[in-house]
Amino acid sequence: MKEVPIDTVYLAGNTSSHFNTLRDSFLIYRDIFKFAGSSLIGFVIDYSLFSLLSAVLVFLGAACIPVSNVAARVISASANFTINKKFVFKNKDSALKTGFQYFILAGCILLGNTLLITFLVETLGVNRYIAKLVTEITFFTLSWLAQKFIIFRKKEEAELISLEEIPPLSNKFLSISK
Repeated sequence: MKEVPIDTVYLAGNTSSHFNTLRDSFLIYRDIFKFAGSSLIGFVIDYSLFSLLSAVLVFLGAACIPVSNVAARVISASANFTINKKFVFKNKDSALKTGFQYFILAGCILLGNTLLITFLVETLGVNRYIAKLVTEITFFTLSWLAQKFIIFRKKEEAELISLEEIPPLSNKFLSISK
């Protein structure tokens, strides 16, 4: 086996590369930080309402947990949708379109969330407040991915590079000897 050197090819002399470690890292993670902040607000609303309702509705027996969870989730999801659409993803698409997609996602997450929290509390005997925390952490990543890449995705404004701007490959790329 013989090592073959590979030419580094820069378009237009690499004039467009100006990497700044801190600034660029912040730009990459900015949406995640904003989403985490939005999720924290939604969580506070959700957890507070869940705690209040599960204490007040204890007379419902086993139905107390799912009823409290669903009611708290509907209210917190409405607040979270508004924050994510306007401030996190700065999405200008129709609220009807994105709202429909968001609430389908929220419904799926709610179903999984309710099944998991009910299982943890009723079957495994986990404390309801700890179970709520475990459940929320479980669905955080799934929610961010779906919202970032499906519901509030940005329109791609990719620049097309014409074939004339791409330099020809050097013969070094093509000469691989055995």
